[in-house]
Amino acid sequence: MVDTSHENIGTRRCRAVLAVAFLAAVHVAFRALLNPIGVSVGTIPDWVALICMGVLVSQPVLFGIWAAIGPGPFFARVPATIAALIAVCIAGVIRRWNLLWPSVAATSIQADQFVWDLALFALVMGTMWIAGKLVGWRVVSYSNEPSAAQLNQFSLKFLLGLTAVCSVLLAIGRLWASANASAASFAGIVLLTLFPVLVLPFIALSVRPLWRFILLVPVLWAFLTWLAIETVAAMEKVPPSQVANELVLLQVGAAIASLTAAMMLRLAGYRFSRPPRSSGTS
Repeated sequence: MVDTSHENIGTRRCRAVLAVAFLAAVHVAFRALLNPIGVSVGTIPDWVALICMGVLVSQPVLFGIWAAIGPGPFFARVPATIAALIAVCIAGVIRRWNLLWPSVAATSIQADQFVWDLALFALVMGTMWIAGKLVGWRVVSYSNEPSAAQLNQFSLKFLLGLTAVCSVLLAIGRLWASANASAASFAGIVLLTLFPVLVLPFIALSVRPLWRFILLVPVLWAFLTWLAIETVAAMEKVPPSQVANELVLLQVGAAIASLTAAMMLRLAGYRFSRPPRSSGTS
């Protein structure tokens, strides 16, 4: 009788690797075709530009999360993720394929974009790596029946942990947004909009999230968004309604990117996991 267990494992692994490679290719294609950086005002509707910007700024965040808590050996996963992110950045420099603005953008704009992509990637990877070590968060290949401990992933402790991560990024964003340099201000505003990118993939990749956690997420999302709106409005001296419109559209783009990536990984067999409480793992 032929043992199909090894074949099934090999098929799942192959499917998982292909899904990650395809997802990276999608990010490269987006940056090459729909990069909104450098687009002149009035060339495309503002709401389209802002949603595309939300997708763009979510890319280094998603890559950072994967590098920090993704499957596989750390010293193999991180260089591969950095290489994929660099490919995404290079794709954004090739303006001839850009459907929004095919002309060549200023070199300084491209240099700033590349630097902040890497800085945001490093910040999110470091924060999520520390959180993963403290709590045991991981993205794993899900092949066996989940244990009871794995099913109970989204507890109050988990919500507090995510809130702490978002608070750290929010505080850093406020500091950056208060800087005089436009690049620093842009990076600060980006950090103020990251809640959906950090939270939604965990929900989409969960085995079975608790309803109380799902019900609390919109409340926390609304609170952090309101805090970000008030912060940016006070710093930029503009009406909160104007900031709200821009931040919400940025979050829509970020939510689309994060949910699309998470659902593709879920279909490929990946799940979010943490060790059982009784196992003693940190």
